[in-house]
Amino acid sequence: MSISVTGHGKYAKQTGGRGLYGHVVLRLTLHDADTGVLVVNQLIGDAIPARFIPVIEDAVHAFVREGWLTQGGHSGGIVELTDGSWHDVDSSDIAFHTAATMAMVDALRQLPRREQSAEGDDLPGVREPRRPQRSGPASSIALPEPRDEDEPELPTPNV
Repeated sequence: MSISVTGHGKYAKQTGGRGLYGHVVLRLTLHDADTGVLVVNQLIGDAIPARFIPVIEDAVHAFVREGWLTQGGHSGGIVELTDGSWHDVDSSDIAFHTAATMAMVDALRQLPRREQSAEGDDLPGVREPRRPQRSGPASSIALPEPRDEDEPELPTPNV
């Protein structure tokens, strides 16, 4: 069984001088096999210049390495870069990296969360996210309470 969703990410920031602009549209198709994630460039024409494609691929792989798919109970799939836009002055690596991360977040929010099997065991190929270890009462570090298990906290791109 596979599921496919489209994610959109547009990062536009005007700072008074040269701004930042990147726009990425991708299709995330997940399947049951734990094969990792393959990024495929399906762009037609010059929707996004070729020099930004490796940056977008790196952003997708970083998103996956950080465990955001496994927290939703998914383990393998394909990310197809399908569309986007750019600006000849304001587009940059950081703008496209941020836009790709935003597109992955958008796609992930559209996915249904995978359920556990009837016996309570994890589904094959699905790893549980790591939980921070709480220290004893002598620790001065306060960790936030875990979020609801049904909805993982998604990353917010920093720029």
